[in-house]
Order: sequence, then structure tokens, then C-alpha cells
Amino acid sequence: MPIYTAKNIFGFIGLPLLAWSLYLIIGNVVLLSAASRANGIVIAIFGSGGQNYSPYPLVNFKTATGKEFDIIGNGLSSYEVGDRVEVLYYPDSPKDGRINSFTQLWGFPLIIFLPGAFFTYATFGPTEKFLRGIARGFGVKVK
Repeated sequence: MPIYTAKNIFGFIGLPLLAWSLYLIIGNVVLLSAASRANGIVIAIFGSGGQNYSPYPLVNFKTATGKEFDIIGNGLSSYEVGDRVEVLYYPDSPKDGRINSFTQLWGFPLIIFLPGAFFTYATFGPTEKFLRGIARGFGVKVK
């Protein structure tokens, strides 16, 4: 496979991942600056079964107006029923609240940012000589 084709493939993979992660990161920064805060409590844990079990916390919280909402966190953190958490939410959309923790806010954006940054760098950063060295390391014959 010619080097320029590999670079195109890496760019095709890397740029969307990088753009998506930056979109999520900017959304989190805006959320942190504009959100209301509430105390919540984990009332249940749901899991996606199988060998790769991921626990998703169900959190109940009250808004400043006294209305109760339930939100589901992501499976990147381990919570137990009864744990108290801080919830960030927009007053006009409390049902879209998020648990205020590093893994809940930044875990997924970082997971997709890292390969996105790698593939984008591989597309635009290194020289062909560098890419040929990587290809040779994987046993690919290059000129």
C-alpha cells in the first residue's frame, strides 16, 4: 500500500475523531461555565452485561425549583447505590444533566481524542521516511 494511501486512510479516521472529541470537550467547558449544580444520589446501577460489564449509575436529583429528575451516567466510573454526587444541568433542560466527575465529563472525549490526535498527526505531521519506518516495523515491504 503506498504511503500516501495510508496517510489518506489515517486522515479519514483521525479528523472525524478529533473533531468529535473537540466538540464534546467544548460542550463540557460550556456546561461547566453555565450549568446549575445540584446534589444527587445514586439510586440504582444498570449494567451492560457480558464479559465487558459496565455499570451505569442512575442518579436522582432535585433542581432549584424542586422538580426531581433521573439521569444515567456513563459506564466509565464505579458508583454504588447510595453514593452522593454533584449534578450539572441547564435550568431549561435538567433531564440532560451530567454527573460532575472527571471520568463522567472527560473520559469519553479523551478516549476518542487520543486516537484522533494520533491518526491526524500521522496524516499531517511526520515525513514519508517516518511512515516508511513504521510500515517496515509491521513487516510491510516499502520502497
